[in-house]
Amino acid sequence: MPNSFNELPKITFRKFRLSTFLFTNNDLIRTRVSQAVTILDSMINKKTYSQLSPTGSREEKELYVVDPSIIKKKESDIGALLNSDKFLVLLYGGPADHLITAQSVRHVVNSEIEPDELASIIGDLAGIKNMDRAPRLSQREKEILQYYGRGYTLKAIGYELGISPKSAETYKSRACRKLGLTGRAAVLRFIDPSVARQNTLH
Repeated sequence: MPNSFNELPKITFRKFRLSTFLFTNNDLIRTRVSQAVTILDSMINKKTYSQLSPTGSREEKELYVVDPSIIKKKESDIGALLNSDKFLVLLYGGPADHLITAQSVRHVVNSEIEPDELASIIGDLAGIKNMDRAPRLSQREKEILQYYGRGYTLKAIGYELGISPKSAETYKSRACRKLGLTGRAAVLRFIDPSVARQNTLH
């Protein structure tokens, strides 16, 4: 496959490993797809999902998430990808135009989709059956994770949001439990993978 694709972490399921690749220059798309992969990986590797698929040979699958807005610049790189029915392609962001009829395109989503919804779509495309919808965070839980992942103490979070430190802890714990995250570093990787790579806390 083209070198211009960025490989995201593999999702390991009992039946197969799903390798996800991303083709975009858009930081928002890159972050949201990374978040969706994190959510899906957490969901399907919980004990309750380990029974969904029979044991046996492990199938290797590949999913390519492509930002249509940059295809014209890279058309020679991904022509074979779009025109083969052997691949799974998700078009994300940017105008899709005629590309939605390409053989490999399985789904098209707009740039406003939330990471949890995207996680469910990726799961569906990968063929994970009987999967519950991805967990949804409340607005307060999202706010707490943003602060917590960037190094704020529970007391400081409470001060910023006008709630008690105990309430901040409750929201934080609930959000982490929904997403299968443990520790501040995992939260940071979830809320902003690019910041996590730089190992920076504010």
